[in-house]
Amino acid sequence: MSKKSCIVGMPIVPFNQTKHSDICQYLDYAQNFLLELFKPKNELNVLDNENNEEKAKQKDRVLKGINLPLCGDLLGRESVTGAKRTRMGCDYETERFDNIVENVAQWYAKQSFWGVRFSGVLFSRIYTLV
Repeated sequence: MSKKSCIVGMPIVPFNQTKHSDICQYLDYAQNFLLELFKPKNELNVLDNENNEEKAKQKDRVLKGINLPLCGDLLGRESVTGAKRTRMGCDYETERFDNIVENVAQWYAKQSFWGVRFSGVLFSRIYTLV
Protein backbone atom coordinates (compact mmCIF):
# COMPACT_ATOMS: atom_id res chain seq x y z
CA MET A 1 0.00 0.00 0.00
CA SER A 2 3.04 2.26 0.11
CA LYS A 3 3.25 2.27 -3.71
CA LYS A 4 0.61 3.26 -6.21
CA SER A 5 -1.12 0.29 -7.85
CA CYS A 6 -1.19 -0.20 -11.58
CA ILE A 7 -4.62 -1.57 -12.56
CA VAL A 8 -4.96 -2.80 -16.14
CA GLY A 9 -7.93 -4.61 -17.63
CA MET A 10 -6.96 -7.89 -19.25
CA PRO A 11 -8.48 -8.91 -22.58
CA ILE A 12 -10.74 -11.93 -22.95
CA VAL A 13 -8.81 -14.91 -24.28
CA PRO A 14 -10.06 -18.32 -25.49
CA PHE A 15 -8.60 -20.59 -22.79
CA ASN A 16 -10.64 -23.25 -21.01
CA GLN A 17 -10.14 -23.26 -17.24
CA THR A 18 -11.10 -26.93 -17.00
CA LYS A 19 -8.05 -27.99 -19.03
CA HIS A 20 -4.73 -28.02 -17.23
CA SER A 21 -2.75 -27.23 -20.39
CA ASP A 22 -4.95 -24.20 -21.12
CA ILE A 23 -4.37 -22.87 -17.60
CA CYS A 24 -0.60 -23.09 -18.11
CA GLN A 25 -0.97 -21.35 -21.49
CA TYR A 26 -3.09 -18.62 -19.87
CA LEU A 27 -0.51 -18.03 -17.13
CA ASP A 28 2.21 -17.79 -19.81
CA TYR A 29 -0.01 -15.34 -21.69
CA ALA A 30 -0.55 -13.27 -18.53
CA GLN A 31 3.19 -13.08 -17.89
CA ASN A 32 3.89 -12.06 -21.48
CA PHE A 33 1.19 -9.39 -21.11
CA LEU A 34 2.93 -8.10 -17.97
CA LEU A 35 6.24 -8.19 -19.79
CA GLU A 36 4.89 -5.94 -22.54
CA LEU A 37 3.56 -3.52 -19.92
CA PHE A 38 6.68 -3.27 -17.77
CA LYS A 39 9.60 -3.66 -20.16
CA PRO A 40 11.76 -0.56 -20.61
CA LYS A 41 11.03 1.51 -23.71
CA ASN A 42 14.53 1.22 -25.13
CA GLU A 43 14.77 -2.57 -24.70
CA LEU A 44 14.35 -4.94 -27.63
CA ASN A 45 11.31 -7.14 -27.75
CA VAL A 46 12.03 -9.95 -25.30
CA LEU A 47 9.67 -12.34 -27.03
CA ASP A 48 11.60 -12.10 -30.32
CA ASN A 49 14.71 -13.77 -28.88
CA GLU A 50 15.20 -17.29 -30.16
CA ASN A 51 17.06 -18.67 -27.15
CA ASN A 52 14.57 -19.87 -24.50
CA GLU A 53 17.09 -19.49 -21.68
CA GLU A 54 17.78 -15.89 -22.69
CA LYS A 55 14.03 -15.20 -22.83
CA ALA A 56 13.57 -16.57 -19.32
CA LYS A 57 16.46 -14.51 -17.94
CA GLN A 58 15.12 -11.32 -19.47
CA LYS A 59 11.60 -12.08 -18.21
CA ASP A 60 12.94 -12.63 -14.70
CA ARG A 61 14.87 -9.37 -14.84
CA VAL A 62 11.97 -7.27 -16.16
CA LEU A 63 9.30 -8.81 -13.92
CA LYS A 64 11.40 -8.80 -10.73
CA GLY A 65 9.21 -7.55 -7.88
CA ILE A 66 6.00 -7.45 -9.98
CA ASN A 67 3.17 -9.68 -8.78
CA LEU A 68 -0.05 -10.50 -10.57
CA PRO A 69 -2.99 -11.31 -8.29
CA LEU A 70 -5.51 -13.65 -9.93
CA CYS A 71 -8.89 -13.86 -8.21
CA GLY A 72 -11.42 -16.59 -8.79
CA ASP A 73 -13.60 -19.13 -7.09
CA LEU A 74 -12.12 -22.06 -5.17
CA LEU A 75 -11.98 -24.30 -8.24
CA GLY A 76 -10.15 -21.65 -10.27
CA ARG A 77 -7.68 -21.09 -7.43
CA GLU A 78 -7.02 -24.80 -7.21
CA SER A 79 -6.44 -24.96 -10.97
CA VAL A 80 -3.83 -22.19 -10.80
CA THR A 81 -2.17 -23.89 -7.83
CA GLY A 82 -2.03 -27.13 -9.84
CA ALA A 83 -0.42 -25.34 -12.79
CA LYS A 84 2.17 -23.82 -10.46
CA ARG A 85 2.91 -27.28 -9.02
CA THR A 86 3.42 -28.60 -12.55
CA ARG A 87 6.14 -26.03 -13.17
CA MET A 88 7.74 -26.31 -9.72
CA GLY A 89 10.95 -27.85 -11.04
CA CYS A 90 11.72 -25.09 -13.57
CA ASP A 91 14.87 -23.00 -13.24
CA TYR A 92 13.47 -19.48 -13.53
CA GLU A 93 10.86 -17.66 -11.44
CA THR A 94 8.71 -16.72 -14.41
CA GLU A 95 8.67 -20.32 -15.63
CA ARG A 96 7.50 -21.41 -12.16
CA PHE A 97 4.83 -18.65 -12.10
CA ASP A 98 6.23 -17.39 -8.78
CA ASN A 99 5.01 -13.86 -9.48
CA ILE A 100 1.38 -15.00 -9.89
CA VAL A 101 -0.55 -14.95 -6.62
CA GLU A 102 -3.85 -16.79 -6.58
CA ASN A 103 -6.60 -15.36 -4.37
CA VAL A 104 -10.04 -16.65 -3.51
CA ALA A 105 -12.93 -14.33 -4.26
CA GLN A 106 -15.94 -15.35 -2.19
CA TRP A 107 -18.49 -14.43 -4.86
CA TYR A 108 -20.80 -17.35 -4.17
CA ALA A 109 -20.73 -16.87 -0.42
CA LYS A 110 -21.59 -13.18 -0.85
CA GLN A 111 -24.32 -14.03 -3.34
CA SER A 112 -25.84 -16.54 -0.92
CA PHE A 113 -25.58 -14.09 1.98
CA TRP A 114 -27.29 -11.27 0.11
CA GLY A 115 -29.87 -13.65 -1.33
CA VAL A 116 -30.86 -14.82 2.15
CA ARG A 117 -30.68 -11.29 3.54
CA PHE A 118 -32.92 -9.73 0.92
CA SER A 119 -35.35 -12.65 0.67
CA GLY A 120 -35.85 -12.44 4.44
CA VAL A 121 -36.58 -8.71 4.19
CA LEU A 122 -39.07 -9.25 1.39
CA PHE A 123 -40.84 -12.09 3.16
CA SER A 124 -41.07 -10.18 6.44
CA ARG A 125 -42.59 -7.16 4.67
CA ILE A 126 -45.10 -9.32 2.81
CA TYR A 127 -46.00 -11.13 6.03
CA THR A 128 -46.65 -7.86 7.89
CA LEU A 129 -48.90 -6.57 5.09
CA VAL A 130 -51.12 -9.66 5.11
